[in-house]
Amino acid sequence: NGRPALANVDVSQADWRVEVELPIDPAKRTSRASSRATLATETVLALLRAHGLSRFGAGHALVLGRWGLLMAAKAQLDVNTDRVGAAGTVGGGILGTVQRTLAAGGIVITAADVAVLKAACSHLCRHAASLHHASAAAGSGIPASQLRSIHRSASELLAALPAESDDVASAIGLDMSLAPPLPRSNGDTDGENNGNGLTAAALAMGDDPEGMARPSIDEIDLSSERAGAAGHTLLDRLRQAAEADDEADKEIATPILLPVELSLVADSVSTYDEASACLHHAVHLCNLLANQKAALNHTYARRAALIGHIFTQSLPLPLPLPPNPKAVASMAAGVGAGAAEAAALDDAASATGCFWRQGPMRGAVQSQLLRSLQLICEHYACACFSLRATRSFDAERLTVMACIAAVADAVLRVQVTDTPSLFCVHYSGRAGGPTFPFGFELGRYAIESENLELPSPRLTLSRAKVLRYFLALKKVVPDGNVILRMEDRMRMCTGDAALLGQLCLASGFPRGPSTEALAGYMTGEYSALCRNFPELPLCRDIVFFLKLLMVPTSEGLPDLRAWVPSDATLMWATAKVKGGAAAAGPPTYEVKGFHRQLDCAELVRSARESEDRSAAGGGGGGGGAGMFGRVAQFFGIAKPRAPPSGADPSTLVGALISSEDDVLGVRVL
Repeated sequence: NGRPALANVDVSQADWRVEVELPIDPAKRTSRASSRATLATETVLALLRAHGLSRFGAGHALVLGRWGLLMAAKAQLDVNTDRVGAAGTVGGGILGTVQRTLAAGGIVITAADVAVLKAACSHLCRHAASLHHASAAAGSGIPASQLRSIHRSASELLAALPAESDDVASAIGLDMSLAPPLPRSNGDTDGENNGNGLTAAALAMGDDPEGMARPSIDEIDLSSERAGAAGHTLLDRLRQAAEADDEADKEIATPILLPVELSLVADSVSTYDEASACLHHAVHLCNLLANQKAALNHTYARRAALIGHIFTQSLPLPLPLPPNPKAVASMAAGVGAGAAEAAALDDAASATGCFWRQGPMRGAVQSQLLRSLQLICEHYACACFSLRATRSFDAERLTVMACIAAVADAVLRVQVTDTPSLFCVHYSGRAGGPTFPFGFELGRYAIESENLELPSPRLTLSRAKVLRYFLALKKVVPDGNVILRMEDRMRMCTGDAALLGQLCLASGFPRGPSTEALAGYMTGEYSALCRNFPELPLCRDIVFFLKLLMVPTSEGLPDLRAWVPSDATLMWATAKVKGGAAAAGPPTYEVKGFHRQLDCAELVRSARESEDRSAAGGGGGGGGAGMFGRVAQFFGIAKPRAPPSGADPSTLVGALISSEDDVLGVRVL
C-alpha cells in the first residue's frame, strides 16, 4: 500500500524480539540489538502475523524458508564438488580447493563463506528446536520427521564444508551475536545452547513420522530463496557467476539505434542560413538511415521520400534568370527591338521574387550548400538504383534530380561578397572582360517528361518550374558556353574547353597544347583544378546523374541491389584514343560507378545510328536501327527503364504499333 512497515503493524502486538531503533549505532549496541538483516526478518514475521497467521505459523514459515536456502546451498556444493573431482587433485588445504574449482570452472568457497554457512546451520537448528519446544505444549509443534530432515540437512551441509576452516569464524572476526535471538525454552537459561543439541532433544520427544517430508531440490521455490536472502546477505557469493557470464557471451550485443528525427528538416525556409541548415540536417539523416539499414525498415524509400520532399516543398526552386544584355542585343538584331524588350521585361518581372537572388551570400554558406548538394545527390542516386522502378517512381526520381540540378545551378550563380569562388565567378559571368556566363542543359528532359506519370501535383508544378528556368537560361548562356553535353557520345564539348581554359588562365595553371590536358582537368586525372575548385566535380556529377536517369533501357543503369552511398562516387577518366595521336575528334569521357562503367549517351547514340542506317539503306522512317530497337524492346530483348504504360497500343493488342497504318494490319482487336 506504499506505507512503511511500522505503519502497517501494531508494535504492541508484533512480538518484536529485537530492539527497533534506527539507525543502529554499533557503539551503543545492546544484547537485544540486531543487524538490518534481522530487522527485515522481524518485519516479515510481523507482516505474516498481520495477515492472520499465528505466532507458531509465522515462525514455522520462516524455518521452512531458511531450510530451503540451506538445501539449495548444499545442492550447489554437490555440483561444485563433482566439478572439482573431475579437475583432478592439485593440492591440499583451502588453496588447493580454490585451484581445483578454478580448473573445473566451479565457484570458489572462501573462509568467509564457510563461516556464514556454519552459522546459518546452527541458527536454523536452534530456531527449529526452540519453536518446537515453545509450541509442543499446545500440541502444535513441528513434526518429528521434519525435525529429523532439518537435522540431517544441516549435518550433510556441515560435512561438505572444508575442514580447514573450523576456526575461521574467529579468524575473520565474525560476530556470532549478530544472529537473531531465539525464544528461551524451559531448559535454556542463557540462550546459548548448541543448536544440534536442541534438535536432538526435540527429536527425543516423539518419533511420530507425521509431518512434512523432506523436499527435493527441484521443489525449492526460488522466490522464497530470494526473499530469505535478506537474512543471509553473504549467500549470494555462492552464485554460479561463471555460467551466467558464459550465457551473456553467447548473446549477440544489441546495436544502439540512433534516432532519425525527420522533423529536423524544415517545411519551408526564408533565408540562406535556413536553407543551409535544412540540407545539412538532410545529409545527417540520410547517413543515419544508410548506416542503420540492417536495423531499420525501408531506409531507401525513406531517403528518397525525404529528398523529394526537400526539393519539391522545403526549398524554393529558382525562378527564370533575367536575360543577358548581350543576348538581348542579339535578339533585337534578329527578331526586332520591341519583341526583345518585351521578353526581357517579362523575364525580369518574373525574377524579382526569386529566393536565390534575394541578396548576396557569404562564401562559407555557399560552400556548405554546394557540399550538401553533392552528398544529397549521391544519397538520392543510391536510393534510386536500390528501389524497383515503377512508372510513377521513374517520373519522380527524374523530376527530383532535375530540381537538384536547378538548385545547384542557382547556388553557383549567387553573388558572394566576401570570398567568392573563382569557378563561380566565371560560371556566372561576373569575371569581366569579353566573357559570357556558362551553364548546362537538361538534355532530353522536356521530351522525356511529356508522358511521365507524375504521382502528385507538387511534382507537376516542380517540373513546370524547372523547364521554365532552363528555358530562360538559354537567353543567358550562349550556345558555345553550354558545358557537360555528355549525351553527345560522352565527348568533351566546346563549352567545357572554354570554361577550363578561363579557369587555367585566371589561376595560372598550364592549359597544355591540346584539349586532352583540359579533359584531364575535367576528369580529375590532373587533380589541380578539382582540388582548388570543388564546385567543378560537384556540377559535373550532378549533371551526369540527371542525364543517366534518362537512358531509355535499364541496361544502361546500375543493377538493382542494396547499394551504399560510397558506391555512388563517380570515377572519371579520359578514354584512350584509338588509332594513335592522329585520330581526330575531341576527347571522350569514361565514367565508372556502382561497380560498372556508366554511359549516359545511349539515347542520342541510338537515335544517330538509326539516322545513319536509314540514310545508308535509303529506307523510310519505319526502317533502321530505331525500328529494330523498338522491336527488341517490345519482345523483351532490351529491358525498358520503367514498365511499359498500359495506354501503349502495342501493349494492348500484343503487336508492334508505331503508326496508324500498323493498326490496319492487326487481325484481332
